[in-house]
Amino acid sequence: GTVEVASLAVSGTSAINTATITTTGTQTYGGDVILGADTTFTADSGSLVRFGSTVTGDSSARSLTVTTANAQFDGAVSGNISTVNITGTSTINTTTITTTGDQTYGGDVTLGADITLTAKNASNELQTVTFNGMVAGNSKNLTIEGDAVFGNDEDDTVIGVNELAVSGTSTINTTTITTTGAQTYDGDVILGANTTLTTTNSDIKFDSKLDGSH
Repeated sequence: GTVEVASLAVSGTSAINTATITTTGTQTYGGDVILGADTTFTADSGSLVRFGSTVTGDSSARSLTVTTANAQFDGAVSGNISTVNITGTSTINTTTITTTGDQTYGGDVTLGADITLTAKNASNELQTVTFNGMVAGNSKNLTIEGDAVFGNDEDDTVIGVNELAVSGTSTINTTTITTTGAQTYDGDVILGANTTLTTTNSDIKFDSKLDGSH
């Protein structure tokens, strides 16, 4: 079945076995969330879907989608989560988001903690973490264990990050990536725009091929 209400707030653990939860206002999950189905959380534009604690799948890998609304992650997302897809903005206040498939952040991303985004399947093959908006680092570290796509437009800048590290291929479609600490690109780097990489007081390290028409 589906859930359709004006707003929703749960203080304890939420076991979600439905494919759709829709509200016009906010959704707040104060305790752990356990997905028993591939679930889409929908709220009106500008509303917030907040996960106040951990998010896990049950015995099978489950997808987590937030459409139209903004998302806030205050606890780890890991353990049988297949994909994460956010169409609004994302505020990430946790240290870990781990998926067996892709992660896609459609709106701007704001970091509130040193975060490792891990996208690897069961065979340890790298999947893709995509940022289709700006990334505001707030002096936090951003580590991506997977392939990364920065921006789908030149204005999708990455600014204010402390250290940035990508283990897989990096596709850079923005004009600006700025950090105070080191930038480390272990895999190939593909430039989709004329890009300036800036670090205040450290090194920029390319461990593989640099390619692109820009």
